[in-house]
Amino acid sequence: MEEANTKFDKIGEDAPKELDETNARMQAFEESSEFNRWLIKKSEQNLLDFEEQHEKDRNEVMLFKNLRQKTPIHKTKAKEEAKRIT
Repeated sequence: MEEANTKFDKIGEDAPKELDETNARMQAFEESSEFNRWLIKKSEQNLLDFEEQHEKDRNEVMLFKNLRQKTPIHKTKAKEEAKRIT
């Protein structure tokens, strides 16, 4: 019986320490989770910004590509017009 009481006393003494350790681990986990959520949100925003910039750049490239493709047509028409005039 005395051995059982000793074990219960030991459990009673260890319980607050274990609770403190558990609380500390939970606090660290919550802080880590909050930081990870912040990183995810920042990464998602960076991805959105990148996609928007990529779309703008692609549109700009397409615009200049279209302008270059149209230039020979204009030159051809100008040459034809010059021949017709002279």
